[in-house]
Amino acid sequence: AGERAAAAEAEVMVGVLAWRRGETARAVEHDARAVELVRPEPPSRAKAYVLARAAGARITSGECAEGIRLAREAAAVAEELGLVELERLARAALGRLLLMTGDEGGIADLERGIEILERARAPELPLVYAHFADYAGTAGDLARMFELHAAARAAAEQLGDKGLLKWLAAEHVSELFWRGEPDEAVASADELIAESESGERHYLEGGLRVQRGRIRLARGDLAGAADDVARALAVDREAGDPQVLGPSLSFEALVLRLSGRADDAERAERELLDAWSQAAAGAPATLPYVGADLAHLALLSPQRDELLASARNVPTKSRWLDALEAAAAGDFERAAEIYARIGSAPDEAWARTRARGRVSA
Repeated sequence: AGERAAAAEAEVMVGVLAWRRGETARAVEHDARAVELVRPEPPSRAKAYVLARAAGARITSGECAEGIRLAREAAAVAEELGLVELERLARAALGRLLLMTGDEGGIADLERGIEILERARAPELPLVYAHFADYAGTAGDLARMFELHAAARAAAEQLGDKGLLKWLAAEHVSELFWRGEPDEAVASADELIAESESGERHYLEGGLRVQRGRIRLARGDLAGAADDVARALAVDREAGDPQVLGPSLSFEALVLRLSGRADDAERAERELLDAWSQAAAGAPATLPYVGADLAHLALLSPQRDELLASARNVPTKSRWLDALEAAAAGDFERAAEIYARIGSAPDEAWARTRARGRVSA
């Protein structure tokens, strides 16, 4: 009907829904169409909104340079029109994107964005909390990550954002795992995986299976762990997002090494290195989920040096990398201390057990 800005807003919304279902390719198409529709339009609220949400989508895809450009354009349009909330939404996206490139100046943009969005009770507030939580987790501050996820859940409940609440429920499984509550983590994962299998597939189904697989592996159930990661990879390859594929591949490589399947493990490690290369600056977001697996693989894999080099290329400063370096050097006491500061109970327990020389992998 010629209402390009309104059509662009609709494209953004459909893209978000597709992304939450794990239909990454479809989400990217809708997002690109939204930007195409709105770009020639004069400054408007819809244009600022579409560009800000498109910038936020680049956080997930790891396209930081494009995301930064879109966020700055959105902020400029919003500032010109006096749209304070949308300007801060754009600057919050800009802050997270800058942090992904190693620029810690982005923290101020995120914090200021949250402050404005909190006052306005804006519908985008839970997502901005979640983006800030991602950064805290990447940096290796799980306590802060858990606080921000709790704030995101409270805001999402208040605003009735059921889609994000489902996402945050999946994230909570990882929180239970890291807190050292495996029974609760498995029970929650079982429930969410069953929902994903019986209804709309959830973007984080693969991640849920990997976390459940880690618990199974720790309990000596190698076959159960192998089954979980195989099913996780089927979901994550369909999604086609390097950020969800990376954790599945790192865990698959570990399971294969422990199973004595060296050739298959080498294939998984090669695929992991390729996925991280494709993710570029998006790789930091996978550190909490990949870093500990790499600490194990560094002790088992002939491709140790390549795996470590890939991790060192991540621009974000992170305790996960510090712990990886310590474990790879055989300093398990130091690795345990770092995992304790991170707040990961299972990884700390593993490092302390290694320090006592009780396990071989």
